[in-house]
Amino acid sequence: MHVNIQTDKTWAQRSAAMVVIANATKYGTGALINPKGELTDELFEVIVVKKLSVKEIFKMMVTHTPYDRTKTEVFQTSSLHIKSRRRAHFQVDGEYLGKINNIQASILAHALEVIVPD
Repeated sequence: MHVNIQTDKTWAQRSAAMVVIANATKYGTGALINPKGELTDELFEVIVVKKLSVKEIFKMMVTHTPYDRTKTEVFQTSSLHIKSRRRAHFQVDGEYLGKINNIQASILAHALEVIVPD
């Protein structure tokens, strides 16, 4: 798919096999999709998988070594707008939401209060 990516600092146009918006580092399966992920930095990452390859998938699943920048690119941001020419399959946290071609996302800093015992 062809996507236009507007972050709070940059604009990019890319061809991508998959685009992932992530704050944490791993999928529930243990695959490392977001090596820069930090839950408390008030940023999230946009991972653009330009080309699927067995070697890159192996890195994500097993070795967790740095990605090949020609195949996978990571943007950090606090806000995001992605637009694609054609509608693409979209899911949030494993739940399929249909086909879309326009996404907006932003960090809501301090939006969740967690209470834990001493």
